[in-house]
Amino acid sequence: IEYGITLKEGENLEDLFVNIIDHPHEFATLLKSLGCTAYRTSLERSVIEPEPGRFSEMAIEKYRVLYRALKDKGVEPWITLHHFTNPQWFEDANGLVNENNIEGFVHYAEEMAKRFPEVTNWFTFNEPGVRALEGHVRGEHPP
Repeated sequence: IEYGITLKEGENLEDLFVNIIDHPHEFATLLKSLGCTAYRTSLERSVIEPEPGRFSEMAIEKYRVLYRALKDKGVEPWITLHHFTNPQWFEDANGLVNENNIEGFVHYAEEMAKRFPEVTNWFTFNEPGVRALEGHVRGEHPP
C-alpha cells in the first residue's frame, strides 16, 4: 500500500504513530511535551455500544484510562459523541434520519456523560454544518 511516506531502512509504518488507546500514558506525555493543554477526540459508538443498549465495559474502561492519563498531564479532553460514524445496527435502522432512533442516541449520550465524570467538555456532533451540507444539500455523504 502506498502511504506517501518514505520509510528508512528498519522503520515500520507503525513506528510513526502512537496507539493512543493501548498506550495512553505515552500519548499524554507526548501531548504535554508539545505544549498541548487540550485534546479533541471522539468516542466510537460502534465499539462502545456494539448492540442497541449493550455497552462494552472493556471499551469504556480503555477510553477512561486515556482520559485520565490526559488529565493527569494537564491536557483537557474534549469529547465528541458522534464523529460521522454509526454502528452498523444503527445504520440498518436508518440512523438519525429515522426519528425513532433519536431516543436511543439520547440514551447513549446520557450514558456516556454518566460513565465519564472526568470529562467536562462534550460535543454532541462533529461539524454538524458540514454533515448537513454534504448529506442533505450536496448529496456527497449519506444524510
